[in-house]
Amino acid sequence: MSIPRSKDARPAVLDRLVDGFGLLGGIAILFLAGLVFCDVIGRAFGSPIFGARDIMVMMLAVIIASGFASGATQGVHISIDALKNVLPAPLRRGQLLLADLISLTILAILAWRSFVGGMEAGDFGERTMLLSLPYAPFYFALSLGFGLHALVIAFDIIKQLTLGNRHAE
Repeated sequence: MSIPRSKDARPAVLDRLVDGFGLLGGIAILFLAGLVFCDVIGRAFGSPIFGARDIMVMMLAVIIASGFASGATQGVHISIDALKNVLPAPLRRGQLLLADLISLTILAILAWRSFVGGMEAGDFGERTMLLSLPYAPFYFALSLGFGLHALVIAFDIIKQLTLGNRHAE
């Protein structure tokens, strides 16, 4: 089971951004559920919603992006604690720090590449097939989600290095 990351390790403004982005994801889930429901009903009567798939794919990007950091702050991401009861406390602290450093590196790369993808999609005018929705804003949403999650982990690493990691004990 994952442990919620301590709120005192990060600035309040970051928590507000994470919570707001998480709320946006919740709204996107409700919108997506309503769209799927209406599209299924429409298909049953031979009149599906034009471009529903374009909207669904873009909404999924927002939902995924918004859930990363929010899930990290609430401790709802899946983690495997196979070594927790085997390793002594100092090694557990090192293991958690190493896992956070690896996660931070991967999330920073994903945020950067998503941002670059958004810039390229904007430059080339990439759009969805049916509704011609631009891809760039959704790449930027992914970049924001990955970046916020990376910041949450970065502040947690700073706390671990300055105060120690009591979760490992």
